[in-house]
Amino acid sequence: MYEVIAGLAAIALILYVSFVCFFLPTDHKETGYYFELKNGWTLSTPDKTYEDVELPMRIPARAGDVVVLERILPDRIVGTDCISFREIHQNIKVYINGELREEYNLSNERLKWNNPISRYFYVELTPEDSHAQLRIEGVAPKDGDRTITKVLYGDKVAIFYSYVGSQMVGIVFGIAFLAMGIIGIVAGQVLRFATKGRVKVDSISWAMLIVAIWNMTQSNYREYFFPNLGMAKVVPYFCLLVLPMFLSTYLDWIQQRRYQKIHGIFVLVCFADFLLWTALVIAKVSSPEDSVWVAFVLLYAEFAIGIYTYIKDLRNHERERYSEVIFGYVAAAIGGVAQIVVYLSAFERMDGLYLGSGFLILTIMVFMNATRMLMHLRVEKEAAETKSRFLASMSHELRTPINAIMGMNEAIKHESTEESIVSYAEDVDKAGKLLLHLVNDILDFTKLDSGNMKLVPEPFDIKRCMMVCYSIVETRAKDKQLEVSVNIAEDMPSLLYGDEIRLQQIMINLLSNAIKYTESGKIAVDLSFERKNEREIELEYSVEDTGRGIKQEDLATLFTDFYRADEYANHQIEGTGLGLAITKGIVGLMNGTIDVESTYGVGSKFRVKIPMRVMSWDKVGSFDVKTENIGEDAHYENDERIKLPKLKLLVVDDVELNIKVVISLLKNTEVSVDCALNGENAIGLCDKNKYDIILLDHMMPGLDGIETLDKIKNTKTSLNKETPIVVMTANVATDVIEDYLAEGFADYISKPFGMGQLKRTIMNNVKTDSANR
Repeated sequence: MYEVIAGLAAIALILYVSFVCFFLPTDHKETGYYFELKNGWTLSTPDKTYEDVELPMRIPARAGDVVVLERILPDRIVGTDCISFREIHQNIKVYINGELREEYNLSNERLKWNNPISRYFYVELTPEDSHAQLRIEGVAPKDGDRTITKVLYGDKVAIFYSYVGSQMVGIVFGIAFLAMGIIGIVAGQVLRFATKGRVKVDSISWAMLIVAIWNMTQSNYREYFFPNLGMAKVVPYFCLLVLPMFLSTYLDWIQQRRYQKIHGIFVLVCFADFLLWTALVIAKVSSPEDSVWVAFVLLYAEFAIGIYTYIKDLRNHERERYSEVIFGYVAAAIGGVAQIVVYLSAFERMDGLYLGSGFLILTIMVFMNATRMLMHLRVEKEAAETKSRFLASMSHELRTPINAIMGMNEAIKHESTEESIVSYAEDVDKAGKLLLHLVNDILDFTKLDSGNMKLVPEPFDIKRCMMVCYSIVETRAKDKQLEVSVNIAEDMPSLLYGDEIRLQQIMINLLSNAIKYTESGKIAVDLSFERKNEREIELEYSVEDTGRGIKQEDLATLFTDFYRADEYANHQIEGTGLGLAITKGIVGLMNGTIDVESTYGVGSKFRVKIPMRVMSWDKVGSFDVKTENIGEDAHYENDERIKLPKLKLLVVDDVELNIKVVISLLKNTEVSVDCALNGENAIGLCDKNKYDIILLDHMMPGLDGIETLDKIKNTKTSLNKETPIVVMTANVATDVIEDYLAEGFADYISKPFGMGQLKRTIMNNVKTDSANR
């Protein structure tokens, strides 16, 4: 859409300018007349004199030869009359009756030039010059043909308008090129922001702007805009020197960095060439004109690189991404060839119409390509939204039965006194946790792949964060009799600002990975930091194990999706092969880095570095993993003394088995539990009974959890407007949790949940007198 808007604006501007220039009548009064002094000239060279020559013409001459044009001026000259012509690469002197009236000499220029700078000459006349002898002398510094342009006589303003009229096509296209470049740059920035860098056109738009500037500063009409031609004349040569860099930058992006090394070297060569010619011109060692052929060689080298890499991509079936761009490259290359031919053969007129038109086609092709990419992005976005809806539903559908299985199994563990049954229940618990882990991995990977994973930064205690991670994997490490040491730098700032949940996920994934692939020995966890400034640190987390290690040939693909190193040796290891890919994705999302060092048969060391903001520089101090107490859920789960006889709880879930799980987990707490299978029943119960806490499922038929919450909180007859309502959800994404809390839920509990998590949630959300122990 943005490209279409920009393109329509550019086309409208071009059409308007064309209409104003070519079709509207003039709104100013004609100020005079002019005519061409075409015949009656005598032309002299050191070798020969030509009588009655006709202008314009070309004549061969040697360097330093003086070519003289003479004729008699018209009779009855008035005060506003003048003669005018265009000087092309010659030092000029104009005499009238032997008196020097105008002169231009290359030696007066500030920079070194091989040829005099072409310009329009105006020689003002007086009535006394009627029928006088006009003499024009031209001297060129090089051998070759001398171009002698037409000479006009008449009113100065009328002559000026005639020159403007003859250059009107070039002026219109010059303005169009300039407008396209500016509009493209603006549209490019909007696109870059709107698509988060997935569509870029600004490099080509800058190239178009440079071509527009090149066109304006090298064309015949440049002196209408630039009073100092000597300095303005430098610009087109340096435009050509920098132009290939922008083309290469864009091509590198559109080719998805596949040929980054080639483009990088080419840009460096172009930049070095630009610096070299800048130094040579400033030092007056070389003329800017000498750089033109080098610039065109580099320009066509870039065209060649583009076509070569495109052909290479054709063989790899990559052409669908940028075929229009290569068509534009070919058009620009053809336009460049035409421009060179004009440059070498132009009689009088010189503008950048051909190269500019080629680049205009290239720019249009780039915007067409960007439009196509936007359409693909729109389709991808729709697919991602569909995928997100599917994931939300799938998360609910998968976690709900897992919640029932693990919840009822936990009740069996706590109620059964038979060792065999408890042993079976523990096996079911392990299998359920593994299944939950696999589901979480697939959901997280899909979120990362679709770009839907978001960070929710908040202040957090780094020591507690580390201990939570350790407590989660502690049992697995003890089962394998592994020694796990955890070291936290004593001067580590205690309070940081970031996404604690995602940081824990990184830590747990790497620690679990180490335990998984280590059969004996030890695992060393180290948490340190590097201070960046008063408000920022770079957090460094490393996990080193004495496990199997990784072969060198597997390191390059270690973080690939669904990949498992040494598949044959590790075929019995449980998992999806997504853990490290997810970890790398989250680290990248947090603007961090991850690397690995490994020796096969000895062990591995993973190191993560993540930038973090500091909320408090209070030090964490000494730390001993064996003495730290962090397991709140375990405390609540094992504390059989927790009794809540006065507490009334309402649980709302459309799956009856989930309600049974809550009742069984709270069986020994003496909580009074009411149940409802839908939102409508829950609202009715809330109109009749006052509850201390309500557990409310989100995804239910009829009124969902959010709609039910709104009714309970805002219905006049409700007795539970101030009652804390906790959402039971299978969607545990941090951004979704934030949405729940913003809707008015007091807290959330994620499915599947255990006894400890359920008790803790209740205790955290009910008043002390209600939770009488």
